[in-house]
This record gives sequence, structure tokens and C-alpha cells, in this order.
Amino acid sequence: MTLRRFLPPASAFLLLLLLIASCGPVADDESAEGLSIRAGNALESGRAAEAMEIYSTALEKYPADIMVPEWHLGRGKALLQMGRIEEALADATEAESMALDSHTRTAAMLLTGMARIAGGSTWSGVEMLRRLDTAQLDRSESDLAIEVIRAALGAIEWNSLIGEPASGWTQLFFLLEIEARYARQGDHERAALTGMEIDRLFPDAHDRYGRPDYGSPEEGAFVALLLPFTGSGSEYAE
Repeated sequence: MTLRRFLPPASAFLLLLLLIASCGPVADDESAEGLSIRAGNALESGRAAEAMEIYSTALEKYPADIMVPEWHLGRGKALLQMGRIEEALADATEAESMALDSHTRTAAMLLTGMARIAGGSTWSGVEMLRRLDTAQLDRSESDLAIEVIRAALGAIEWNSLIGEPASGWTQLFFLLEIEARYARQGDHERAALTGMEIDRLFPDAHDRYGRPDYGSPEEGAFVALLLPFTGSGSEYAE
């Protein structure tokens, strides 16, 4: 019984090639590539201790590999998940200084900000996050950065929140936090004014992130127009 009995020659030849390819060599689990894959899978699956050990093995076995910055970044993430903040900061610093591309460098800065916040240095972490170019992050990392900055801003003191003008990608989240605090304080006028500024600068922000319960900016408002009863414009005064 042969392939040609059931398949046309071209199809049989193609299938034979696929079978040969499937029998080819696979990545060694102890190779640099194999260790990277195993560590990444462990990290994504929430097995932080296992990921940390595999990244450490890779760094020890292949100290000159091109993936070293990525391994430091991955190990730093695992260490942060394990609550080993100072070690996570050390790996984040190594990843940033050794990074060969803007994505790794920016992701390392994000990790540094997260570790500082986790260690209690909230404002220092916020300042690091403000430096990020979020365009260099992938979607999940960008979403994580937003989640982290919003949580951090909710924990910092009022004077720090309004002490200096916000700029860059964090400006929206500073304004949203200021708006929310005014609303919680019952200062609905300032909350509404801040909300109007948000709508002007970021028209879709309230649809995406919600608006505090202080009423719409137009509620209870009126427009006043003062015109003279004599001279120019008096014909409109009545």
C-alpha cells in the first residue's frame, strides 16, 4: 500500500515533505531558546518561582546571549510576583541598561515603576511611569501601565496630585483622579470644571473610564448676556 494509491503524485510528494519536516530536530530544552520558551510559559501560567529559576539558569549558562536583557526583564517580573522587590528592581535596572530595543527598555521602566510602588515609594514609581513612551509597549503592557498609574494616583497625597502640571500619557489619569476627589469632597463645581477640561482634551475618556456622580457640567448652569439699553447694541437689549 503506497501513498500514490490514494493520492495524486503532487499531493503525495507534498505530504512526504511534511512528514520529513515533522521528524526534524526540535529546540533543546536546555538551549538558550528552549530555556526562554520554558521560562516564558511558566511566567504566563503564574508559576513565578519556576520562571525565576529557569531565567536564572539561562543567565548563568548563556551570559553573552542576545536574550540576556529579556531574561533579566522576565526574572524581574517573576521576582516582583514573589514579593522580592529589591531583587526585581535590580533585574529591571539591568534590563533597561542592557536593552537592545525600545520595547525592552520601556517594559523595564514599567517594571521599575511597579516595583517602586509595591515597595512603598509610590510617588517615585509614578514619576518613573510618567517617563514611559507607551507607544513602545504592547497592548497588554499598555493596559497594565494604565491600571498601575490609576491605582497609584488614588493612593498619593492631594498636594502631590495637584502640585505640578500633568503632561504626557499620564495627564488624563491625573485629571480623572482630581475630578473624582473633588466629587468625593462634595465640591461639585470644581469636579464639573475638571470634567469639562477632560472632555475638551480627551473627548472619549469619560465613555471609557466613567464619570463621577456629580451631575453633568450643564446641570443648573445658565448663560448671561449683558447689553446696553442706549447706544450701540441697544436694539438687542430688550
